[in-house]
Amino acid sequence: MKTFSIRIMTFSDYDECFKLWNLNGDAFGRADSTLVTFNKILTRNPDTCFVAVTDNKIIGTIAAEFGGDGAYISHLNVSPDYRRQGVATDLVDTVEGKLDELGVRKSRILVFADNETAKLFWNRRGYAAHEDIIFMDRKL
Repeated sequence: MKTFSIRIMTFSDYDECFKLWNLNGDAFGRADSTLVTFNKILTRNPDTCFVAVTDNKIIGTIAAEFGGDGAYISHLNVSPDYRRQGVATDLVDTVEGKLDELGVRKSRILVFADNETAKLFWNRRGYAAHEDIIFMDRKL
């Protein structure tokens, strides 16, 4: 029996989301976890950012930013107490369903090379690594 629900993420969710990201070691030092960036993501993508909630507590997050026919999924995070209960799967199903509804035809993710759990999860969902691509970025 499912003990959580999925809803649209709101600006007022930031503090609770940040605590969850920090609990999982994903918040500090990441520019995309600041309040300013969080607000930009929600402003640009109000229909593709979601939280999983139980007893009025956020237990999972996901965001998708898109332009054209491709989307970048980020901030998939689930509280350790609620892992292996379908939270991540439902969050990804929800965001992928919304992206499909909006006409987005491809979703992309970035996974740290040493994160075996994430690689296994995304592989099971049909995502594949591109051995012929080198990811590059630059701070502006």
